[in-house]
Amino acid sequence: MDSSSSAMASRVIKQSTDAGLIRIYDTKANRKHWRYVPFWA
Repeated sequence: MDSSSSAMASRVIKQSTDAGLIRIYDTKANRKHWRYVPFWA
C-alpha cells in the first residue's frame, strides 16, 4: 500500500469510528494491533 492509500485508509477508519459504524475490538491492545468490528457485533 503506498503512502497516499495508507493515509486515506486511516481517514476512513477514523471517520467510521467517530460515526459509530465500527468500534475497536480490544481497547487494551497496542494501537498497532487494533482490530475493528461493526457496531452491531
